[in-house]
Amino acid sequence: MIFLTVGTQLPFDRLIQCVDELCKNNPDLEVFGQIGHCEYKPKYFKYNDTLSIQEFNKLFLSADYVISHAGMGSILTALSNNKPILMMPREAKFNEHRNDHQLGTAKNFSEKNGCYVFNNLQELEKHYNNLLETESVVSKVNKYAPELTLSNLKAIVNSN
Repeated sequence: MIFLTVGTQLPFDRLIQCVDELCKNNPDLEVFGQIGHCEYKPKYFKYNDTLSIQEFNKLFLSADYVISHAGMGSILTALSNNKPILMMPREAKFNEHRNDHQLGTAKNFSEKNGCYVFNNLQELEKHYNNLLETESVVSKVNKYAPELTLSNLKAIVNSN
């Protein structure tokens, strides 16, 4: 099963439509999406606009792959749980975000094992097919900051 999440802040119709087309072209593909409050409603996969934290975690952890926007929370959650993630960055030119910071995030994470960036259906299909054909190795990340970072932050907070 693939879990799709668009995050909680903004709609992302372009991503949802792209995944819907993937499902249309692959009728046996099982996808469940948390799609937020968007205009486009999927025809080829199951979804909810919102999920409770418990529902989200259950679906996320049971997924074989995650498809997401290029948000740090989704990326770190996928990598810390050893899940390959296919991500489409939101772009300001499509009014999907205030700026293009997700382009930089996606570019940097695309160099990590298990992180795949796509901008259209053809790229999504290519990455998905590659995942099916090969065993994906995921660059595991720790969900907690390193102790040195935490110590430095504590020192800054305590100095004020």
